[in-house]
Amino acid sequence: MKISSQYLAGVLDSDGSLSINRTLNHGKTRQYRPVFQLTWKYIDETMKIMEYLKEKYGGSVFIEKSKKKLNMNGHYLAYKLDSKGLKQLLKEIRPYLLIKYKQCDLLIELLNTLKGKGTRPSEEVWERRKQLYEECKKINHMIKEVVSG
Repeated sequence: MKISSQYLAGVLDSDGSLSINRTLNHGKTRQYRPVFQLTWKYIDETMKIMEYLKEKYGGSVFIEKSKKKLNMNGHYLAYKLDSKGLKQLLKEIRPYLLIKYKQCDLLIELLNTLKGKGTRPSEEVWERRKQLYEECKKINHMIKEVVSG
């Protein structure tokens, strides 16, 4: 199975999310991690697509019970991908995104600041990561308001 970048961009625009997670590392240092997530109803075809994504880019596929009954069996699929493989995926789909292109640009910029484990970024880089987090959070909040009406 091969899936086009155009198709993946459409799926992300409609059913996916791009965000930046902020976490505390052992209660001391803030970390900013880019996250790509796609959640779909569980059917055979969506499982094949998620397995393709996992094979090509890495990440994880979860089958979870839904609090809302999305389908007859009440399960949905969640595909999550962070740093590894994410940059490649984002660069491939970026030209085709119609809605979430700003978040895509923010995540790519954040990924460009990640230099590997054990490398401590400068204060300037930390501050820029925080700004990217805030910008992405604001955009996602605005989209959520528009969608929910």
